[in-house]
Amino acid sequence: MALTVILILSVNGCGNLNPSEPGEWVEVGIYSGQGAWDVSVLALILATIEAGYEVQEFDENDVFNGDISRFQMIIFPGGDPREYSFALGTTGMKRLRNYVNYGGGYFGIGGGAAIADLDSGLWQSIGIFDGDAIWPIDQIAQYPEYVLTKIDMSDSEHEISRGGRERFETLYRWGPDFFQYQPENFSIIYYYNITQRPAMISFTYGSSRVVLVGCQIEIEENDDRDGGDFASDLDDPDSEWELIDRSIQFCLADWF
Repeated sequence: MALTVILILSVNGCGNLNPSEPGEWVEVGIYSGQGAWDVSVLALILATIEAGYEVQEFDENDVFNGDISRFQMIIFPGGDPREYSFALGTTGMKRLRNYVNYGGGYFGIGGGAAIADLDSGLWQSIGIFDGDAIWPIDQIAQYPEYVLTKIDMSDSEHEISRGGRERFETLYRWGPDFFQYQPENFSIIYYYNITQRPAMISFTYGSSRVVLVGCQIEIEENDDRDGGDFASDLDDPDSEWELIDRSIQFCLADWF
């Protein structure tokens, strides 16, 4: 499914999915290597293109080779944090941390948010979030179940939420909530209605902006514009893609 849609997009003129030329800057890179959930990858590619940004996929080899330096920001999609850790290891995680420290934005969703915290001792993490991303949240759904859950606005003046909806109903699929060790330099944008714990946060790390969200806001349960039919058994007629657009804007803010 993912390969077919990407080929169609390329034929129709989306050259930003093709490999970049040497020295070419690309606004958004989306990780599609080992551990990434292909449904999330495809949905994020389509949401990013719809929002008007250049996008390319990258994998763990690009991290090791330093090729992610061409991206102004990167998105880590839903996936398995343990597989991310295995694929990237200590070296890959350090390179991702340096990338963010020296100016590259980071947007993590689901497993891509969970892997951003400090090293858990069980697997390597990127270490850009000074806290703990705790998953899964059994109060919302027992693994491996997925459900719709409500998230409520916490900060009405944040650049991502300002003027937006007070509540979204969105897909929960084993993602984290967030416990910060230091309250400074940290904003809670939305929180889970059930647990009253952070569902979407932002902070700065080094020279960059970071957004982490525990739920799968990229999945359109009742719309095939995300390229698939995952969770079509759930009834959520609304879209959360505006949060993706605003998160990208937020992470890219220092570039424009």
